[in-house]
Amino acid sequence: YAPEVVFNSLVTDLNSPQKVNTSITLAANATGNNLLYAFHLYDGNEWVEVQSYSSKNTFTWKPIKPGNYKFSVHVKDAYSKNEYDAYREMAYTINTDPVDIKDVTVSKSSPQYVSTPVTLTANAVGGSKKLYAFHVYDGKEWTVAREYPESNTMTWVPAKAGQYKFSVHVKDQYSSEKFDDYYAFTYQIIDYIKVQD
Repeated sequence: YAPEVVFNSLVTDLNSPQKVNTSITLAANATGNNLLYAFHLYDGNEWVEVQSYSSKNTFTWKPIKPGNYKFSVHVKDAYSKNEYDAYREMAYTINTDPVDIKDVTVSKSSPQYVSTPVTLTANAVGGSKKLYAFHVYDGKEWTVAREYPESNTMTWVPAKAGQYKFSVHVKDQYSSEKFDDYYAFTYQIIDYIKVQD
């Protein structure tokens, strides 16, 4: 005979939603004798046991990607023949930390001559892993110079003189947005002949 087990509460130290890479502690509270707790996590695809049956009634979780998760905590008496005597479920949402682009620095200040290599460096904060896209406008059309690698630098060699615009887009690797933030500026390229007397 196993005495009755009553699941009283399942709480977290931080309310949903939270950001990626935040440590979140769940605490289960039940009434009974010789209690054992098991913690399970559903990531939207499958249930995984993240902490097997033990007397420990807490579990600390540090999510690495955003999503709508569920927790299930099973509790049982150590002498119970049941898979569990009581359980409780909880939904939890994890969001990405927004990416904020502070500025873009250039290796050489405007104006520069045709064929001079210019390196752009985007300075951004936030997110788990940032991806960068560099776009150039030549006065007629925008072209994608580089699309969403992890590197925050790009070297550009202008082929002809003109007033250019740059737009640097940045986003978190898990973001569902086209971009999380952007930074735009103009840049002048001149021909050698124009500065000769």
